Amino acid sequence: MNGTVKNEIAKRYATALYDVANNDNCLDDIESDLSDIADTIIENKDVFSLLESPIINKNIKTNIMALISKKMNIHDITHNFITLLAKRNRLIVLHDIILAYKQLAKNRRGEIDGILTSAQKLTDEQTSNLISYLETKLNKTVHLESYIDPTLIGGFIVKIGSQMIDASISNQLKQMHIAVENT
Repeated sequence: MNGTVKNEIAKRYATALYDVANNDNCLDDIESDLSDIADTIIENKDVFSLLESPIINKNIKTNIMALISKKMNIHDITHNFITLLAKRNRLIVLHDIILAYKQLAKNRRGEIDGILTSAQKLTDEQTSNLISYLETKLNKTVHLESYIDPTLIGGFIVKIGSQMIDASISNQLKQMHIAVENT
C-alpha cells in the first residue's frame, strides 16, 4: 500500500472516529487512549510486527487487540474502533490513524505545529517572544520543534504548514548577492 493511499485511508478512519467521539463528548479520552495504544503497541516492535503481518489471521489479530485493550482499560469507543480495524485488516494504518486523529484534535483546540531552525540555540526569552509573535499573527497556539543549523550563520527559519519565515543571515547574504548580480 503506497503512502498516499495509506494516508487517505487513515484520514477517513480518523475522521470517523473523531466524529463518533465528538458525538459522545469524549474527544480527549479517545486521544489519550490512542496515545496509550501508540506507546504500548507501536513502540513494541514485536507486537507491532505481529499485528501488521499479512500472514497472521485477522481473527488472531482481533483477539490480540481485544486482550490489549481490555488490559489497558480504554474507552468502549476506542475498543470498538480498534476491533473494527483488526477485523478489516487495517491495523497496518493504525499509526497513521493516530497521527491524523491527533491532528484533528489539535485543529479543534486551535493548535499548530512548526519547525524552528536557528544558527544557534535561542534563549527561552527569544523563543517565547517568537512564539508569542506567531500566535498573534496566526491566531493559534503554536508549538515549535527546534533544530540547530550553523550554516544559517545567524538568525532563524520558521516553517509552519506551507508558510515560512526566513530571517537567517545566510538568506540575507543570498538576497544581497542576487541584488548585486542584477545591477
